Amino acid sequence: MIPLLVFGLGTGLATEPVPSLDTRLRELTAEPVTQLLTDTSTKRGFRIIALSNAAEACARRAETGQWSLDEAREALARLASAAIHPKLSPFASPDGPFGDHNLYVTHWLIVLTALARVDPLHTEVQRGPALAHHLAERSLAHKSGVAQSFPVGKARWPADQAATLYALHQADRLFGLSLTDQPRKRYLAAVGARSSTVPGLPVSEWTGVRAFHDEPRGTAVAWSVRYLAPVDASLARSWWTKGKATFQSEGLGMIGFREWHIDREHPPDDDSGPIVMGLSVAATAFALGASRAMDDCSTHRALAHTRGVVESLAQDPEAAKAFQGTAMLLKVQQSTLAIAIAANQTTVPTSCPAPVPPTPGG
Repeated sequence: MIPLLVFGLGTGLATEPVPSLDTRLRELTAEPVTQLLTDTSTKRGFRIIALSNAAEACARRAETGQWSLDEAREALARLASAAIHPKLSPFASPDGPFGDHNLYVTHWLIVLTALARVDPLHTEVQRGPALAHHLAERSLAHKSGVAQSFPVGKARWPADQAATLYALHQADRLFGLSLTDQPRKRYLAAVGARSSTVPGLPVSEWTGVRAFHDEPRGTAVAWSVRYLAPVDASLARSWWTKGKATFQSEGLGMIGFREWHIDREHPPDDDSGPIVMGLSVAATAFALGASRAMDDCSTHRALAHTRGVVESLAQDPEAAKAFQGTAMLLKVQQSTLAIAIAANQTTVPTSCPAPVPPTPGG
């Protein structure tokens, strides 16, 4: 179960106190550009995903009283500024053109909708409607309803489109637009008609240009469920139910999520993170957020228990020596991207009560 170290951000083999997730989020939002430019573990193309996850984590902390409104406003303003920083943004001008940098625009829009929740009159919020119109147009430009994530290459990722639909849904709600319905219908019709190797789950890549494109992935399903929950609860519920049956794995009294169906094994990649004993770092981490979004309290409790146990092991030098790959996994879980995603996952709205931390030595 050592691959689940991604949950325990800041844990390590040192005996010094472990910084809390909230502390790490504050450090990230204090200087987001510097944090991202000096982080060699977060790929350039994924930096904007770190910004969007950090932004939502800040907004929800303000909404729940964990942060003051002023704290959240200042942090979100810095994140919005980082999204247009010339060393992070792929655009010559923040006014476009945006081309097919649709993954970037999606998560940039999520940053702006998060900012709008706490500071609706901020100057950067005014960019939001233009980004939303661009994403709606690019989503409807293809029969699948799946926009390209990047301008280079032909690949189209249904999981990335799930985040795009979420961004449009947030923009409709906060900016008084009506852009989500047609892209959502196009997407639902296309993914529903396309068979994967596991009936009832989406293909991982639409065009067929990538290996294993017709196989669903644990990361993609959990990621999609978390974003689709407020957009199309019925589809999210269906994928979550089938996804758990396909990817959930149990051992030593703890559960995690596989990247692939148990009958299929493929090498790890940037999306899965490390795969150890068939379990994916990313799929398991994303499942924690998806279980919250689905109000699946028993699964959420079980995943939180796994996280707590592994955090305890990681902080015990002798216990950690018993597990292979600790150094690699510690590097992954300390990345800016992992910090931001973990901070956001813990704030996904849910009716589930807060998990009870494991007792020492338990």
